[in-house]
Amino acid sequence: KSSVFVARIASLIMKDNVMPEKVLGLTFTKDASENVRNRLNSYIGQSKAKKIDMSTFHSFAYRFLKREFPNEYANINIIQSWMENSIASDIVGKPNRNNPNGLGLGILPAQLVSFVSYQKANLVRKGDEVILTNKTKELEDIVGRRLLQSAFDIYCTQVSSNRVYSFDDLLLETYYLLLNDDELLNKVRNSYEYILVDEFQDTSTANMEILKLIGNDNLFVVGDFRQSIYSFSSAEVDNVLEFKNEFDDVEIIELEDNFRSTDA
Repeated sequence: KSSVFVARIASLIMKDNVMPEKVLGLTFTKDASENVRNRLNSYIGQSKAKKIDMSTFHSFAYRFLKREFPNEYANINIIQSWMENSIASDIVGKPNRNNPNGLGLGILPAQLVSFVSYQKANLVRKGDEVILTNKTKELEDIVGRRLLQSAFDIYCTQVSSNRVYSFDDLLLETYYLLLNDDELLNKVRNSYEYILVDEFQDTSTANMEILKLIGNDNLFVVGDFRQSIYSFSSAEVDNVLEFKNEFDDVEIIELEDNFRSTDA
């Protein structure tokens, strides 16, 4: 799949004469992004490859916020795992004089952190009604909707008061800023002639909705529903399964030949 992703970008630039800076390539890890750029160096040359906007979804959102809102997002500090655990530990713990945020949830801090991440990946903000699905059923059975709602809102308040952002927050902020500002959305749309996404089966709802906003009949994705490996981190495999129903004029090309494993 990644070979197709790389070859598509190279073809756009070398055969279709697309300006490299008009191409947005999105991956899921920094290593994957760097690997794609290194492979492009050999196809189109380093000078052209470095002009391509190649990044992870989170890096794309980070740069968008810094570029378009330099005052509001001048200092984006990403929350550290120890702080996430500390905030969650207080909330799941029993309430007392030293822990006014305690709700006595009877779950692990990591479970609450995961729940919050799932909500934000589904574009739920503080004050919005939390989403409960099969993926959250275990927590719902233990804690109940009311306390999960309270836990989510308290967690969001604590994170905000510490002036830090999670990676999920970057996507959340980006989505709603684009959704509510047509001029800004058109600016971003006009920045790219082609948008390409690798490992599309690992996209979350937030990823998908951002793509639906910034895409303008110029989206190319590569994915395999059988290889959805990030389901534990809010990936929605339905994004690839239902792609043809979410966008117009979709052409699906099946990659049926495996050249990595042969009879030899």
